[in-house]
Amino acid sequence: MEQTSKLAGLVRRLQQFLLVREIRIAVSAFRYVLYALILRRVRRFSGDDRNLGANTLDYNFKKIGKSLHVDNRIHMLARPVTAISYVATQLPFAKTLSIGPRAEGELLALAGYGFSWSNIHGLDLFSYSPRIDVGDMHAMPYPDSSFDVIVCGWTLGYSDNRPKALAEMVRVLKPGGILAIGESYHSKTYEEGAVYHGYELGSRDRINQLDEIVAPIKDNILNWYFRQEATEEDYRREITAIVGVFSIKK
Repeated sequence: MEQTSKLAGLVRRLQQFLLVREIRIAVSAFRYVLYALILRRVRRFSGDDRNLGANTLDYNFKKIGKSLHVDNRIHMLARPVTAISYVATQLPFAKTLSIGPRAEGELLALAGYGFSWSNIHGLDLFSYSPRIDVGDMHAMPYPDSSFDVIVCGWTLGYSDNRPKALAEMVRVLKPGGILAIGESYHSKTYEEGAVYHGYELGSRDRINQLDEIVAPIKDNILNWYFRQEATEEDYRREITAIVGVFSIKK
């Protein structure tokens, strides 16, 4: 028993090296080459896409390579989550789901914060990784009350049915579980964004306040732990993150 405890402690200390960006990128890139290029395990969602915003799957699928080394936004969610005493005392055991990670960088960062690698799962519309399931956040392939923590970073903006996506998050979270949501402040209208990208992308619903984002599940919010809003002035200073961390009741 004592040897097992020491081994677990050593693994947790080694995981902390994954918070070093260069190490995380190297591990993520190696696993991408192994699973995507050598083993050819790339899969794409082929189910009902009526709840997805325009061009969501194709746009994000093209960003897999970029996501191997651009995953820093996860820190905006992981830091406040791991500061919660309920989470901090359960880190090695907490069942954790990352929605829309694209690549494994986000999952590796969560491991760096102390979550057990075997308890971290991802869900996306495509995957090359054995840790990322292929599926739609509007109809998640998990039983009720499966997870202690859900991290949904910059993903809801691709939903044309945000109430359904949020209801699914509540469903698969355990009572008292933690939901961390990150979004971006949109100064452009949907039409202006389409001109900027050269095509329509994501949801037409441009909501820039936390209370509006979580309105469909406001009665399920047990306790707010962290809130960060963004304004037009913040956007001019290139501070666009909207972050909310709260617990869920059922």
